[in-house]
Amino acid sequence: MKPSINIIKSSMATYLLTVILLCITSITCKRDEPIPVESINIQIPNGDFENWSWVPLPENWKTNSYPLSMAQWVTYIVKKDSQVVYHGAYSMKLIYNLTPPAWGAAPAWAKNKFAISEHPNNLRGYLKCNLQGTDTVSISVKILNNGITVDSGQWKSTVSIINWTEVNIPISNSSTVIDSALITITGGKYKDSTTTLANSTTFWVDQLYLIKY
Repeated sequence: MKPSINIIKSSMATYLLTVILLCITSITCKRDEPIPVESINIQIPNGDFENWSWVPLPENWKTNSYPLSMAQWVTYIVKKDSQVVYHGAYSMKLIYNLTPPAWGAAPAWAKNKFAISEHPNNLRGYLKCNLQGTDTVSISVKILNNGITVDSGQWKSTVSIINWTEVNIPISNSSTVIDSALITITGGKYKDSTTTLANSTTFWVDQLYLIKY
């Protein structure tokens, strides 16, 4: 017996309704999927530490290192390193300042202030460190307007990081009027009882950049 026309129409209607429901479900699911967020990298002058002066000191960075001093074992505390590198030919290495106790211990530091037109969301980079005693190494970023800090972010570690590790430092976003950024990298200030340079707190940093979402 052939199916009646009403049964055929009913089956077709059910099929079409099912197709429509599937389409609606598919569209709804796609709307719920996260929309990809584009990002831009804001370059830090010599943020990959590939450029060094004849002194040698990292170009675009200010440091408390004085390589030309006769007592280099005391004052040369920010160095280029071609052996421990994440990317490129060099990384920046900060070591404990072996200043005599009477002068006081001075952590190595490097600072870079530069103009920016976009407000970054994060500071990213790669690092590793070998800490002695109860020491601390850190990286801070300040977003400035006319020399005044309007936003900031900071990272620090009190434990050694054996392998190269990516860090992602969130930056606050409370101001829309900005003109520059200041990045400060600070090494440790302790050494172990052997008093040898090899056993001083050591901090390596490489390939720093700012990112905006």
